[in-house]
Amino acid sequence: MSTRVSLVDRLEKDQHELDPEVEAAFVSHGNVVPHARDESLDEMERQPTTPGIETKPKSSRRPKQSAAITPGLIPVNVRVRPALAGALKTASLDRQMRGIEPHSKREIVEQALEPWLRSQGYLAD
Repeated sequence: MSTRVSLVDRLEKDQHELDPEVEAAFVSHGNVVPHARDESLDEMERQPTTPGIETKPKSSRRPKQSAAITPGLIPVNVRVRPALAGALKTASLDRQMRGIEPHSKREIVEQALEPWLRSQGYLAD
């Protein structure tokens, strides 16, 4: 069992031991990249650069898919006035209860936005 150390003492100790490159990699990418080591080292001898944090080899990560090749819907978040948001929700619920299409907020927004984008030349005919 390890001895207990106060948080302040541990942070001070870590600050002196921390490699600036490892810190930058963790802050920017959310992971710790091990330093390049001699390839003759056995896999069992290799340790993560920060104790307690395991790293995955890059080959085990899935590549990020580009939005351009991903079929389907793309989330778009916007902020609107409360009155507009309330009216959209009311219209959506009212149309859904009456069985009128379009009734989802997404469909209503798409139907309203598409003609404007076309008239402004941002969407091809």
